[in-house]
Amino acid sequence: MSTERDTGDEGNGMVFVIPVFNDWDALRLLIRDLGSALTDEPGPVEILIVDDGSTEPETGLADAVAATPFRCTLLRLVRNVGHQRAIGIGLCHAARRPAGIIVVMDGDGEDRPADVPRLLRALGENPGSIVVAERGRRSEGLRFTLFYHLYRRLFSLLTGTSISFGNFSAMDVGAARRLTSMHELLLHVPATMLRSRCRIVRVAADRGRRYAGRSRMSLVSLVVHGLSSVAVFSERAFTRILLFSAGVFALSAVATVAAVLLKLAGMATPGWATTVAGILMVVLVQNAAVALGGLFVVLNNDRDMAKMPRDLADVFVAETVPIAGGGERRTSR
Repeated sequence: MSTERDTGDEGNGMVFVIPVFNDWDALRLLIRDLGSALTDEPGPVEILIVDDGSTEPETGLADAVAATPFRCTLLRLVRNVGHQRAIGIGLCHAARRPAGIIVVMDGDGEDRPADVPRLLRALGENPGSIVVAERGRRSEGLRFTLFYHLYRRLFSLLTGTSISFGNFSAMDVGAARRLTSMHELLLHVPATMLRSRCRIVRVAADRGRRYAGRSRMSLVSLVVHGLSSVAVFSERAFTRILLFSAGVFALSAVATVAAVLLKLAGMATPGWATTVAGILMVVLVQNAAVALGGLFVVLNNDRDMAKMPRDLADVFVAETVPIAGGGERRTSR
């Protein structure tokens, strides 16, 4: 495992953080298109590929990198940790590089290389901010689109914050180091950007189509992804749920009193008051359970604040493999 830290001053270079799980065909095409998109960008470029426990070999990757002027590093993780954690680990390693700018994008082509210069221009005009690609036209199927819109509504309802962007972003190394000091980063990267209080600059960018293969995101993965984003704002979500539970509790108490009064006044049919009281008791118990469960989540979240991603990142790395660009071949391990 490589734990060496770069301690040089921040420079004008750029580091791309790209998580990959078996999408090597798409990644090769992405590297090719990045070479075309960044011809006018000054400074050295490094591509930091986070291999999220792939089970297929990275065939042809060295040849793809050799056709570009980029330096490439393959960060091989010990196991599959999930898309968001892989990005978080990559950000931790990129923030150690002596580079000025870090770009996060997916490796399948849905984050279009042609949009990278626009993000970089916006970052140059807004130093210290995090520039994100705000999606316009999307290319996913109906199921994903419906879930995505539902997810955005629920996120806004539970957190009081809107989210309209994904992982595709550009930031300076200072913003990256701020993110890597937040334990929420390993849960959900875009939500952590919102919570970081960094200025978010949105750049409209349509989502592209995959270069090759098909998405491995299942419905379960989509649901977990949505819940993870809400977990970043667990205190807000718990407060809103608690207020809702208090409202239900108050209404249940009023209904119980009304049922008792109707019973005493002889205006209730036999068994009606008992049935109503039983139902209301179940509602009260359920609300108490939700409130108690939310309290434990918040307390556990506070306990985990000492676990900084930048201190945990090396634990997940099995090996670091350098791959030289500019016509050079892969270096030995």
